[in-house]
Amino acid sequence: MTKPALWIGAAAIAAYLSFATFEEPDRPYLQPERDRKPAPDFILKDSSGAATKLSDYRGQVVLLNFWASWCGPCREEIPWFTEFERQFKDRGFTVLGVAFDERGWTTVKPYMKWSNIDYSVSLGGADLMTLYGGVDALPETFMIDRQGRIARMHIGAAGKSTYRKEILDLLSSESSVVSYQLSVIRGQFTAFAQSAVVLAVTASMPVQAKIGATVDAKLPLELRSGYHVQSNTPTDKYLIPLKLTWNPGPLQPAAVVYPKPLMEKYSFSPQPQSVFSGNFELTTKFKVPAGAIAGPTAMTGKLRYQACNDTMCLPPRNMDVSLQVDIIR
Repeated sequence: MTKPALWIGAAAIAAYLSFATFEEPDRPYLQPERDRKPAPDFILKDSSGAATKLSDYRGQVVLLNFWASWCGPCREEIPWFTEFERQFKDRGFTVLGVAFDERGWTTVKPYMKWSNIDYSVSLGGADLMTLYGGVDALPETFMIDRQGRIARMHIGAAGKSTYRKEILDLLSSESSVVSYQLSVIRGQFTAFAQSAVVLAVTASMPVQAKIGATVDAKLPLELRSGYHVQSNTPTDKYLIPLKLTWNPGPLQPAAVVYPKPLMEKYSFSPQPQSVFSGNFELTTKFKVPAGAIAGPTAMTGKLRYQACNDTMCLPPRNMDVSLQVDIIR
């Protein structure tokens, strides 16, 4: 499973709705034991090259965390998980991290050192995602009991106190809090799935371009409320920058001008993040070649972005964009 992660469609996660629960930072609870499903087994190589097999941890309480270096909320959780493993290891608790970074160990190993991760970390891929019902946002955390069954699934970051309470309950084999009804979970899942597409191009007017001249073309964008995307100049090398690229076409892109980013403070970062939110525009300066053919045409390209809210990050996406152009003499 060394291939970089391929992101699976949101519908696939429905297979786990019978025991899945959605983000509630301050409400710890576990599925009743009779309703818990076995955690799918896997074998991955960790950062030292050793094999990590989930079933080898049967008899222990396991916190299985799916994360990535570009995921802001994941960063907030990492020190907690390090603390939990140190505190509860002697009672039969372990943390297993699985990173879903496109560049694999080239990114993950330096990030582990940078963020002082000292628990086991392996690389995940598309087959592991499929095994766990599809992954549409990070972090995603599974609380696994001593019998190897999933007692809770968190999509998005939960609160530190939530994780601690669930770990302690599993270590003592206590689970007195009942789960949600399936209909409630389905409603939460529908809302979550609909939030997967958060950035859209709003209506733009065709550009009139004169042969031999330079023209500015604006790409208006609208971001769903409550989300942000990293700017074209993120605050560290592990974050995914916003980037607009154009395919070869009748116009020649000379430069892309990005707006001034916002410097926003989030709980998962000690320093402000360079982001875009709300409505904003990207401006491309195009040159119109002397040999361009007059008439209507189009330019196509891709916008790469990575969006987060306060508790979860969606995977990096490549969005197709187009620009209607009328070339005149």
